[in-house]
Amino acid sequence: MKPVNGNTPTGERLTAMIGAPNSLCITPGPNPVLFLGESTFPGRIFELTLDGKVIGVIGRSGRQLKQFSGAHALACPSEIELYVAESSNWRVQKLILHPRTQTTTASR
Repeated sequence: MKPVNGNTPTGERLTAMIGAPNSLCITPGPNPVLFLGESTFPGRIFELTLDGKVIGVIGRSGRQLKQFSGAHALACPSEIELYVAESSNWRVQKLILHPRTQTTTASR
C-alpha cells in the first residue's frame, strides 16, 4: 500500500504517531489484515498485519473523502470494502480498496 500522507511510520515514530485508537476490524478471507481507526486527530486508519506490522495508512483529519474525525467504528465485510463510522462528522464512509497481491504492493 502506498501511504497517503508520507512514509509509513515504523518503530518509535509509529508509537509516537498513533493517536487514540478506538476501533478495529479484521478482513475475512485467506490473507486477513487488521484496520485500526484513530478516534480524533490526526484521524487516520492504519492497516496492519495480524502480528502488528503497519503496512499502510489511509487518510487524515478532516471532513472530505478519506478524511476522518472520530472514526468510532469500522467494518470490513470483504477484502476490498471498508466502512468507517465517524462520530464527529456524523457520517459513514464506504471505501473501496484496491486488492493486495502477494508479489506486489498495490495502492489503496
